[in-house]
Amino acid sequence: MTTPTANSETVTSSGIAHRFSAYLRRQTSGRTYVPEVDGLRFIAILSVVVFHIAVQVPEQPNGYRIANILSPFVHNGYRGVQLFFVISGFILGLPFARHRLTGDSAMRLRAYFLRRVTRLEPPYFAIMLIRAALAIAILHKTAGIIVPHLLASLLYAHNLIYGRDSVINPPAWSLEVEIQFYLLAPLIAWLLFSIRRAGWRRCLMLILIVAIGVLQQLFIAPDSRPALSIVYWIQDFLAGFVLCDLFIVDWKSIPSHWIWDIACLPLWLWVFWWNSEWYRVLLPLACIVLYIGAFKGPLQRAFFRNPIIALTGGMCYSIYLTHNLTLTVALRLFRRLSSQPSPNIPGVCVISAFVVLLAFGVGLLFYVALERPCMERDWPQKLAARIRARLPQPAPSLDKSL
Repeated sequence: MTTPTANSETVTSSGIAHRFSAYLRRQTSGRTYVPEVDGLRFIAILSVVVFHIAVQVPEQPNGYRIANILSPFVHNGYRGVQLFFVISGFILGLPFARHRLTGDSAMRLRAYFLRRVTRLEPPYFAIMLIRAALAIAILHKTAGIIVPHLLASLLYAHNLIYGRDSVINPPAWSLEVEIQFYLLAPLIAWLLFSIRRAGWRRCLMLILIVAIGVLQQLFIAPDSRPALSIVYWIQDFLAGFVLCDLFIVDWKSIPSHWIWDIACLPLWLWVFWWNSEWYRVLLPLACIVLYIGAFKGPLQRAFFRNPIIALTGGMCYSIYLTHNLTLTVALRLFRRLSSQPSPNIPGVCVISAFVVLLAFGVGLLFYVALERPCMERDWPQKLAARIRARLPQPAPSLDKSL
């Protein structure tokens, strides 16, 4: 009989950690898992969460002083939503681009839309119903007020009907824009990727990105109803299509080099620091460069492929759905700090970091409990089988011949 050694215990612990990490990893609809994409999602969700801390903290006593401390660092964190839109354009465009550009098997539209329903709708519906119930039970809102907003949000029509973000879960406004692009993506991809010459195809997409951004700046007010629709954000998704094109056709010809790291570091700072009314035109173009750099810059690639960064980014949907509610509760922790006449920067940063970790932790629990199981393609069949197994079975009929 052998005695377990320290080395065997290490291997066992390592094996458990590896299996747990593999379980937490996002299950993709495509052929392979690309950790860099989830690393980019990490940057997007982190910027959104920190931005919303600065937005919500003024509701606390003395909160405006705290917001003034945070604002210079996070005032453009809302642009993380646009980073998400570019990623969505890239991911959703890949199967259609592969089919049109390489002759790969066509994506069946039924499977494409069914995957959306089974993969993303259960978490979305769950958080909306939870938030609606809490609004009635704790905030004492009447059902007559909440239910119409809930139905509009569940139908992804709140932006269009009410001309404002969701009363049930305000960050869900961007998910309504996402679903509009999801519906249009097959048609847009078919039109653009039917152009055979790569140069013409990419030039057209770049021209569309710039032209649409300019027209939006000239004719659409940021607080108008169209600004809450795909009309105001389509150029970000088109930037993702440009990345699709490069990824499928010319990716290997783009060299990996440290020059990408040198170029992208100031560009990342520019994304979240630069203030200009023309950022809507330039940000999608910047994202094309930044996302290529995430794959081709050695330092960036190491960061975005880091397991903690990639796994956290892979949970971004759950974090996005739950973070607003978590922040509402967690920011009460600011009350004690806010009682000070002059909140100090270190204290604000420490508590902000704690609130971010709390938001990520709640998102992790939601991810494990609901989103991750819904990533399994056959989860509806498995659930139906479990329900049938728990139902009372009919008693066997007696043989009449007895």
